[in-house]
Amino acid sequence: MSESRQPARLVEPMRLLRALLVVGLLGVFGLCALYSAVNKAPTFDEGIHLTAGYSYWQSNDYRLQPENGNFPQRIAAIPLLFQPINQFTHDHTFWKTGNVWDLEWIFFYVIGNDPYWMLFTARAMMVVAAMLIGLLVFFYARRLWGYGGGALALTLYCFNPDFLAHGRLVTSDVLGAGAFLGAIWALSWLLKRISWLSIGLTGVAFGLLAVSKYYAVLMVPMVLLLVAAQLYYTKETPLLLRGERVLQGWTSRLGAMIGALVATGLIAWIVLWSFYGFRYTAFNDDLHYGQFFESWEKLQPDNELIGAGIDLAREYHLLPESYVYGFAHVIKHSESRDAFLAGQYSSTGWWYFFLVSFLVKSPTALLAILLLLLVILLLDKNKRRWLRRSKTLPGWVPLIVMALVYGGVALTTTLNIGHRHILPIYIVLFVLLGGLWRVARTRGAPTMALLLVLIAGYCVESISAFPHYLTFFNRLVGGPENGHVLLVDSSLDWGQDLYLLDDWLKENNSGADRDTVTLSYFGWSSVTYLQMDARYWESRGLFNRESYDVTRLEPGLFAISATMLQGVYDPIYSNWDQKYESSYLFLISEMSRLIKASPNLQSALAFVNREGPKKWYNKMRNFEHYRAWRLRLHLLTREPEVVLGNTIFIFRLTEDDVKEMLIMPEIGFPDDFPTRKLFDQCRFLAEQLEKNASPNQ
Repeated sequence: MSESRQPARLVEPMRLLRALLVVGLLGVFGLCALYSAVNKAPTFDEGIHLTAGYSYWQSNDYRLQPENGNFPQRIAAIPLLFQPINQFTHDHTFWKTGNVWDLEWIFFYVIGNDPYWMLFTARAMMVVAAMLIGLLVFFYARRLWGYGGGALALTLYCFNPDFLAHGRLVTSDVLGAGAFLGAIWALSWLLKRISWLSIGLTGVAFGLLAVSKYYAVLMVPMVLLLVAAQLYYTKETPLLLRGERVLQGWTSRLGAMIGALVATGLIAWIVLWSFYGFRYTAFNDDLHYGQFFESWEKLQPDNELIGAGIDLAREYHLLPESYVYGFAHVIKHSESRDAFLAGQYSSTGWWYFFLVSFLVKSPTALLAILLLLLVILLLDKNKRRWLRRSKTLPGWVPLIVMALVYGGVALTTTLNIGHRHILPIYIVLFVLLGGLWRVARTRGAPTMALLLVLIAGYCVESISAFPHYLTFFNRLVGGPENGHVLLVDSSLDWGQDLYLLDDWLKENNSGADRDTVTLSYFGWSSVTYLQMDARYWESRGLFNRESYDVTRLEPGLFAISATMLQGVYDPIYSNWDQKYESSYLFLISEMSRLIKASPNLQSALAFVNREGPKKWYNKMRNFEHYRAWRLRLHLLTREPEVVLGNTIFIFRLTEDDVKEMLIMPEIGFPDDFPTRKLFDQCRFLAEQLEKNASPNQ
């Protein structure tokens, strides 16, 4: 019963109850997201995003991490502006070279800041932003389907494990999805009713999308398709600029839409420039000389047309330098990235990657709700009405266009590193599925009962995932316990469970008789800052920079992140065969030779200089890779003693186990040998020799 048909005395209480339901859903979302983040370590990218965002506010300089999106990084850093933060100096080499990875290490762990509190407050800010996006979902769906549809869409959003996982992180994925939804809603309103207000709001929405995610470029085909749909479905367009007119001819309507879109683009362009201080150069002239982390030459894309567009924008200063650089970075690093899918490895991805990730990481109840919608549509005897022309464009058309365009691009991209990249598709589905509430009411009690059961099941699935939302996989594929077999990296293991390992070791492996702990960690949280008593084993992230030791591998506890266990970023993709075995045995003999000749660092450097620093740099790297790969292959066949957070696997290995897996585990430098210095010196000397040999020098 609509409010207009209800007795007057019931309208106000009903409105209050409805408002309380919305507030309650958002409150549950906020509490679950924030509380579940309390004991989660920084994920791989959070630290660099927060460091960059803080530098935007404090330095008016945009050299750091421009590829992630200026707006989300600024939002995350707002709480830091009200804290007594120790700033990094602008004369540091890492700042001058735009090395945000090492600068983040200094910002978080070296100069006396509290990394826990900084990250928690930044995450709280992101949760607030995610709650506002939830409101956007509700109001959009309510506009299309009424209050019931809005409440259903909001429920799907608030209990979705992916949005609970990423909505609490200092990343751009949820804000980008929300900005996309806001932009498509504003665009549909603009094409339906051209006014100064619709032009202004759409321009702002487009601008915010542009500074949130670089996939804003996908709005171009969406705009073209929606203009065509508007002209097809409707016969007139209201024009409210100077008075009110109703345009009816398709040429006049098209002209008005083009003019409105040009004005919208201009506003979006101004909004974009405002986030960079209306300055072309990325570098603040009042600070020390600067450069980007990677040179422009390294970011030249394979696509010549895109490259020409980037060069044009740089030459004529059409967009801020930092924005153009970020776009070039995204394009270049999307051309080839290591990826893993159910035992397969690739650097160019699979067209079906996101189809698989959608099927395995969507709650089973959500898949059932989609199936229910499909059945209802197939049984609809009046399908032709979907294409029937009407006074206004059907509200579902812009959402379908967005889903099809974005989904089509997802099927063609070679960037297959994370399920999070299809969050815009989920947020569109939530709004579309809100329409099921209206359909269920018209089809009777059985359909409504089935829908309510599925919604309840959906909520139960979400509750069962707490607090490990990032590792959610549905029970159709074995749940999160089986997730590492299918997907890793940001789809499962982003380094978030190092705190769990620290707590577990303190409780289960302390005292004089504690076992040796060897750690292979994927993430950017500091093992050194935690004072964790763990020896180094091949890692990716901060631990790799804090401790690089080609040491003897001893029996004890071996802790390994799921991403490292699958060897995604190891250069050895194929199965271990005799060729690799022979190479490994050769490297063992070579490392034995180096270690015998190296009682100290000076002797080691003299030895590698005689035989070639580049050669020994590669040998030490390859020895580490081969040894780690051989060990991982054995561990994949064993059951771990314990699994923490579905991401960190702990194995207990005896002396015989280690010997069987590595042949000669005793090969390695002593614990007190400065392996990191030797490795870095070899790399430095190799680079110097290459520079001296270059004809351009």
